[in-house]
Amino acid sequence: MQSKIELEKSTINLQRDLFPLLVLFLGIVTISLTPLFLKVSVREISVASTLFNRLWIASIVLFFLNSISQFIQRKSSQEDLPHLKMSQPYSGTNLLLLVAMVVCHLLGRFLWTLSLTKTSIASATILTCFSPVFTALGGWLFLNQKFDRRFIVGLTIALIGGMTLGIDDFFASSQSNFIGDLTAIISCIFFAASLLILDKIRKSLSSLDILLVRCAISTLLISPFVFFLEDPIFPISVWGWLSVICMAVVCEAFGHGVMVYSVEKFSSSFVSIFFLLEPALTMVFSWLILADPLSLFNVLALGIVSQGLYVAKTGKGAEQKM
Repeated sequence: MQSKIELEKSTINLQRDLFPLLVLFLGIVTISLTPLFLKVSVREISVASTLFNRLWIASIVLFFLNSISQFIQRKSSQEDLPHLKMSQPYSGTNLLLLVAMVVCHLLGRFLWTLSLTKTSIASATILTCFSPVFTALGGWLFLNQKFDRRFIVGLTIALIGGMTLGIDDFFASSQSNFIGDLTAIISCIFFAASLLILDKIRKSLSSLDILLVRCAISTLLISPFVFFLEDPIFPISVWGWLSVICMAVVCEAFGHGVMVYSVEKFSSSFVSIFFLLEPALTMVFSWLILADPLSLFNVLALGIVSQGLYVAKTGKGAEQKM
């Protein structure tokens, strides 16, 4: 009888630990599909126009989802039933932090794209892998996050795995530039800052609120540049529209929504390590869907990053402090 109870408890604990990890993995899988949709979109419109359409469509989707969530919350509150975390009013501090998060996120995207024009893709890929290091350092300095030796070892293993992804192209490429490499490093700092700010405001606002405001403010910020500098702005074919809609719904609303939600369970440092899976998964999907070549280094990188994630998850610092 006792062994049966212990077995049931271990099963419950396993489900409690595995489910958030599976959800987080599903989120990074959907985000890794972005380059595949982007390949279709850029046949008709620029990268900037693609981002604009992705953001405004995602904002509309998230607005309706947020409205439905608010309705369910009000109804369950009236009936005294357990309900989701109620959205809190936007205080001045929260609004400033949200704007700062959006600016850091957009600057990270812009600088990453700019680095690709100044240095080799392999160099930019390897250098961007240092984003979890900056996130962990910022979490330790500003958010009082504590990490044990096992977490640091897992982060190091995952970092090596991420660098493995571009190591074969790195030695084969002669294009390297200090400005481009520096730009890639700075983009890591901005990405880390956006995750740390997200970690800071996660207790005050719901995941839907955070993502909705991030998409809406991002749309407003890039709109002037797109309308004045880009032509055409909108896709001209069914496939073009399908690609940006998929990026908005699948990659932005669902994928990034899951990542934002996961910061309630896991630390921003652990979530940032998960992002090291993204380029490896993208190459796997490119191989499966587009028949692009898949090298041994790609498979090796995926395995090493996964091992690093497992080690980091079993260490202190992966989960949020309650």
